[in-house]
Amino acid sequence: MYSCLSGGLGNQMFQYAAAYILKQYFQSTTLVLDDSYYYSQPKRDTVRSLELNQFNISYDRFSFADEKEKIKLLRKFKRNPFPKQISEILSIALFGKYALSDRAFYTFETIKNIDKACLFSFYQDADL
Repeated sequence: MYSCLSGGLGNQMFQYAAAYILKQYFQSTTLVLDDSYYYSQPKRDTVRSLELNQFNISYDRFSFADEKEKIKLLRKFKRNPFPKQISEILSIALFGKYALSDRAFYTFETIKNIDKACLFSFYQDADL
């Protein structure tokens, strides 16, 4: 399972916590933290840095260089108004996993297949 980190410390903590809880449920799944966002942030975003690593957190590894490139490509597709199916096809082609968004995270059908997912852009959202 990939947890693609982005945003400030609060968002990083929320994104990590969501992935960590799921890792407890799917113990055989490898938890990979992706920090590629912090190396190539969109110019329109507020400049942020990875701050989560200052805490004693538990994960299996950070993403490798080739994975960072694939995730960067997925992020680019997710920012554009392409049909959702294109992003899903690309995610499956690159990782053999589907990209899981905030709203999808809160459905039982999605949760039971979480070990096959990349977690993207998890933010605290009062609308969910």
